[in-house]
Amino acid sequence: MEEVGKMSKIKLILILFCIFIQASAFANFQLPVKNYSKPAQEVYIDTLGAISGSGFKVIEIQSKNGLVYFSSENMQFLAKVYSVGSSSTLKITPISSNYKDEILPINVIFNKLDRKYNEKPNTHTNL
Repeated sequence: MEEVGKMSKIKLILILFCIFIQASAFANFQLPVKNYSKPAQEVYIDTLGAISGSGFKVIEIQSKNGLVYFSSENMQFLAKVYSVGSSSTLKITPISSNYKDEILPINVIFNKLDRKYNEKPNTHTNL
């Protein structure tokens, strides 16, 4: 009977260890979102410029909604600019939701905008 108790404790420890490993993997995950102290229309136009200036293909734009659908090689993305008072938020998401493998094009766009606006580089790069 004592042997069964040991096995249960070992299983519990292994389960807790697996949960800890998974939780720590997600602890560094941040969605590719950046706030800018610029009006949404300006960020939207500059986002379009950063996308096309980086050699990515603009597939569709919806300026009224602040959306840009674009691709880079075999990867596709959606950029959305939200108005937040006099500031704005830019969110870029891979269509496949694979943030690990498709982060480079996202970083390129954020870095271009950060340089243009002389802002601190985005912290989303530690995915």
